[in-house]
Amino acid sequence: MKKLTAKRVRSTREIFFWPMIINIICLIGVLAALIGDNWWDVLSWLTLGVPSIWLLLIITPWPNRFFAWIDGSLSNRSAIGNEQELNCRD
Repeated sequence: MKKLTAKRVRSTREIFFWPMIINIICLIGVLAALIGDNWWDVLSWLTLGVPSIWLLLIITPWPNRFFAWIDGSLSNRSAIGNEQELNCRD
């Protein structure tokens, strides 16, 4: 039987810090797209690409495995073995 442990309660600031940073970056990108051309367009593309890159790197599982494999902390065999274990449990 597992022992239940109390989870740490996070403050509102801790919960909304990173979403607020991403929203501010997107706001800068939208304003840059509306203000001007040339370098403003480059700035808007870079800043508006932040949410998609964030989703790609943080939420999807494959980049984490890919970067762990490059780092050497995860061998190719163990990644395949873990994937097969997960499929067998379902």
